[in-house]
Amino acid sequence: MQVVFFDTYFLLLEFNTLKIYYSTPEDGTAWDPLDFFARSQSSDRNVGMIMLTGQLWVFGGITSQIFYDSGDPDNPFLPLPGSLFSEGATTPWAIGVLRDTVVWLAEDNQGYGRVLAAQSPSPQGDHDTGRRLRARAGRELGRIRRCSATSRKGTHSPA
Repeated sequence: MQVVFFDTYFLLLEFNTLKIYYSTPEDGTAWDPLDFFARSQSSDRNVGMIMLTGQLWVFGGITSQIFYDSGDPDNPFLPLPGSLFSEGATTPWAIGVLRDTVVWLAEDNQGYGRVLAAQSPSPQGDHDTGRRLRARAGRELGRIRRCSATSRKGTHSPA
């Protein structure tokens, strides 16, 4: 489990599911088991989440998506339109914020690590958000090549 505080709510990400639970506003001790939202545009399981500029970034193992607080008391957290992108994270401990940029460790199709970075799109989103976000999310900062890495695909040693 991972917990963050966002716009008066405590959010609890349940690993290896699609669910994120939210508390009663301003009360991290009051939780209704039916108060949750789910990543519904992708079926890969939750890995981690992080906050940046009033947006919640939720990472799966293959894809990621940005959510915002809509203000609706019945379902406050909605996906930012067009924010689903095909770069997941390997672990919740390899997701962070550096100034105004989300940085995370992803895995390529051979099992090697890639360090990626992306900035938040505009809070309201639009039909072009996904294209811009995918372009930014593809910005690779580096590769991890000269070490053995254990991944969900097994152990890989570079040649």
